[in-house]
Amino acid sequence: MNNKRAFNLGACCLLAFMLMFTAAGCGDKIIFPEPPVKYTVSVENGTGGGEFKKDKTCTVTATVPEGKAFSKWTAGGEEVSRENPYTFTVSGNTQLTAVVGTPYLLTVDGGKINGTAEMEAQIVGGESVSIAAKSTAAKAFLYWQISGSGAKIYDNPYTFTLTADTAATAVFDEVCLISVDGGQVFLPGSPEGAARSMRIDMGGECTILSGDAPAGQKFAYWYYIDENKAQVKISEAAEYTFSVTASRKIYAKFEYYYVVTVVNGHINGDETLSAAEIWANASVTVTADIPAEKGFAYWEVNGAGVSTSSVYTFKVTENITVTAVFSDFIQLETPKNDTNQMFTKKTSGYSDMIVEFDRQKDGTGGRKTVFTEGADYVIFYLYTSTDAAKEDHVGMFKMLQTVQGGAAVIRTMDNALSISIGSTPGDYYFDRVKNDVFYALIAAAVGASYSPTQGYYVAAQVKAAASTIYQDSGISEIGTSVIKRS
Repeated sequence: MNNKRAFNLGACCLLAFMLMFTAAGCGDKIIFPEPPVKYTVSVENGTGGGEFKKDKTCTVTATVPEGKAFSKWTAGGEEVSRENPYTFTVSGNTQLTAVVGTPYLLTVDGGKINGTAEMEAQIVGGESVSIAAKSTAAKAFLYWQISGSGAKIYDNPYTFTLTADTAATAVFDEVCLISVDGGQVFLPGSPEGAARSMRIDMGGECTILSGDAPAGQKFAYWYYIDENKAQVKISEAAEYTFSVTASRKIYAKFEYYYVVTVVNGHINGDETLSAAEIWANASVTVTADIPAEKGFAYWEVNGAGVSTSSVYTFKVTENITVTAVFSDFIQLETPKNDTNQMFTKKTSGYSDMIVEFDRQKDGTGGRKTVFTEGADYVIFYLYTSTDAAKEDHVGMFKMLQTVQGGAAVIRTMDNALSISIGSTPGDYYFDRVKNDVFYALIAAAVGASYSPTQGYYVAAQVKAAASTIYQDSGISEIGTSVIKRS
């Protein structure tokens, strides 16, 4: 039974084969698939080789010892790649060699290396390298300068073997384009050739000249726009000559201005300048030229006083005439210095003495201050006797208002030591005169000759504000009040 089944199975297979042969036709062949083609990739000085099927990719990596650098892959002595790792499609048996060696730095100014965009590269010593500079209509190549060599190399591209760190510089015959907005450019001394733009050799000179300004404006300065889109001012001269270092568009800046005229004075410190064109919204300073026999009173504009300072600074917003007005001198009143007036000590009704600095009497018996119009500060002179000559003072200190019409201080002349004094104009005083600070101020005012057992007497003088019609008062009589520490 088993033999019969085996026979039937074999017969069936033979029948199937015959039917297939018959269906194919007597003239057709049966094609069986070929086995895959394989190639060998061998690597010297690297890894990644082996057996690969056709059209498969292979990646090889160079082995680079410390202190060395990869240069390129070669096959049969020909360069195939400078990539590391290097990936390629296998199309046959391949023998790759990684070329490694001592690296040298090549830098190129004005050119590129080996047809790439690189201007700096590590190149293995002994390898051939090519550098190329690009010429343009405005920048024609002249020659190469190679570090360590004074020779000029005129080849471009230039191919050589690298044996050391090397710097190569391309030298060009450059022509720069100078264009002007708001003016013209020409070669120095040749204004007849002026134009809106001109080509000029690098390092050559050119002159730019501003054009007519719009109504109400005048030329302010030349400028260009840098790579950060910022204005770079070049010159304030309307006609300006300079050496050309780059192609550039240059703009003329025009701005609004007003005319300032000064009568009896001058402008911005220039004693010869009585009228000037000043930029709109700029500040200007006018100074009065004060006659010897007169004093300065005020500045006048359109019949109205604008300042009592002989040096007056203001912002210019229109055409303006400023007139210095002078007057006869007015001498300030000499302060009285008798009992209970300009300078005195008071003890009655107080637990300690006080010093009064500014308590004069007016015509009605009321209090009157020395800080009248024109007064700047008061000087107190110290004497060792009421009979001393007024010029024989042994020291001095001053009193001034820290707020106009308000608080006041007494200070040494060098402002090194000061004391606030109380109340209001006409009633300035210092409480508790035994205070160490007050006597320290007196000691500083007298200096090295000061003695705490010496009695010091006081006279006063009102000093006028500078450059006004007011003059200093005389020095008062020396008062009888004495300042004595012990």
